[in-house]
Amino acid sequence: MSLDYLENNLRILYTVGHPQEKMPELISNWKGSYLYIRGKGFGGRFWSLIYSLVYLFAGPNVQQNKFLCALRHTRQLFIDFQKKASADQADYIAALKEKSLGVEVSRKRFHVLRGNLTKWQSATKQWLRFLKSKQSHSTVEKLNELCSDKTSLKPMFSPEVIRGSETLRRFYKIIALEGLLKQPLPACLLFKIASSQKLNQTEKAKFKKFIQRLNKKTYPKIGIEVFGKAIRRLIEVFQTINSVLIEHQANLTKLFMAFVLEGCELFLQEDERHLNWRKSLKPNQALDCNGRILILGELIKGKELGELDRNLVYTVANDESVVISIAPNRELHTLKKEVNEQFSWALETPNYVDIEKNGRFAVVERLTQGIAKYPWRSNCSKLLPEEQLTVNGIKKFLEWCIEQEKSPTAFCTDEIMFGQSGYLKFSKAHFEGVIEYNALIKFVEECANGNKWIYNALIKTVQAHTKEARITCSFYKAVVRHGLWPVNYDLAGIRAIHRIHPHYTDIFDQDHKLLENVIQIKKSIIGQLTKLYPKTKGKDLEENVSKTIFNCYEKGNYIAFLPDNFEQEVIATMSSSKIQ
Repeated sequence: MSLDYLENNLRILYTVGHPQEKMPELISNWKGSYLYIRGKGFGGRFWSLIYSLVYLFAGPNVQQNKFLCALRHTRQLFIDFQKKASADQADYIAALKEKSLGVEVSRKRFHVLRGNLTKWQSATKQWLRFLKSKQSHSTVEKLNELCSDKTSLKPMFSPEVIRGSETLRRFYKIIALEGLLKQPLPACLLFKIASSQKLNQTEKAKFKKFIQRLNKKTYPKIGIEVFGKAIRRLIEVFQTINSVLIEHQANLTKLFMAFVLEGCELFLQEDERHLNWRKSLKPNQALDCNGRILILGELIKGKELGELDRNLVYTVANDESVVISIAPNRELHTLKKEVNEQFSWALETPNYVDIEKNGRFAVVERLTQGIAKYPWRSNCSKLLPEEQLTVNGIKKFLEWCIEQEKSPTAFCTDEIMFGQSGYLKFSKAHFEGVIEYNALIKFVEECANGNKWIYNALIKTVQAHTKEARITCSFYKAVVRHGLWPVNYDLAGIRAIHRIHPHYTDIFDQDHKLLENVIQIKKSIIGQLTKLYPKTKGKDLEENVSKTIFNCYEKGNYIAFLPDNFEQEVIATMSSSKIQ
């Protein structure tokens, strides 16, 4: 019997299963194999007429018996074709394993199996999706009432049948992705990557070409949802491969990371269905994370608790030590966890406590106070004991950067916060990069949050820890001196004297700004004091202003940046010392 019969009958049952003002009457053909809705379409009208004539001679039982026969026939067709599809899937997985190990598998074998499984999915997809809904419960009752047999249809709705169909549906994702790509997946290559095997140059080139194909705009339907599910199923197949030649079991994260490092753009996509689910969440809603029930608290706004990207972050009402982070798609947290653990440099990132089995959300350590807004209370060079501990932690970070002659890429003070253990952590991973002394100096200034005792305690670490750092500090001092007492050579000459290497682009950018700032402040102060003290000689006033600016700069350990109130600080110093 053709699969078309099953597809038609399931479509008819699906139609009946949806709420309607009047329940449509179902009839079948004379063989009891094909279902129709009475009076609908040519077949429905034809068999309605036939059974109306039969009713005159044999009564209603003939129509009812034929209909019951069609229902039982549909049930048997479903079971038979499901068994065949399961056997085809087992053969397909076996062929995929062989291909993954480098064994030559005929294209015809794959083609036939893909065709059979695609026909099964096409015939049953709508019905099986309906069976998983709550609405299907009433359909079961209706059909049982129609056939007045409480047990005959049970196998079609049994948990065993649904589980078998679900397994077929899950693994079909691999074939669906191959269909969208219009080519088989490079199973052998992907298996090697997932199981940490080395690739030769030819294989590397092949993988790069595969990524380029994924990134092509001609495949708009290959969304992250389809791709992610297909690769997860593929990994499940890989993990069942037993070979003495394989040292490491296939790992999903390793494969995902390989895609990302090669520039796969799919992981940046937003998953529309996932986003719709995310939008539906409300405070006090319960979420199941692999058996642990978490109650959503409030949606965190802004940057306070460490998520600076496109994730939505909720507090957890029944556990204040964690937050729930929901990414724009279901694959990002798996990747982010791996990046945090393997690639974050200098400081740790929040611990991933758990990731929901389907990737919908992650339970992440909740970061607390941000270092940029730390309320320092120390008011002398001897810091408060509890604040000294915090300063020591920041110093270690600075010392590590200077010793390694590296600094985290594009980091900002807002991203450094306290973890649950009290240690400083990055809110997101940062890779190691070329050391940027300006970034470290700016970091110290922002950490101090206006407290000069904290600033002085931290900046000395940058000033004195290495020869290169001391040269940088000396260079900026020379820039300030040049702004106050100009010399014959320009900034390029000062750089050459202090051997500032051209690759320190951040220094080249900042020295101009510092020089202009010093010149502007000097000019502004002289203008103000000239009006207040018109009898003071111009040269004497200019020299006194220059000396005071330089003294304030040195005393404040300002290096590359002058605080916003620096001009007021200089004027106050001159007033207190009666220098006009």
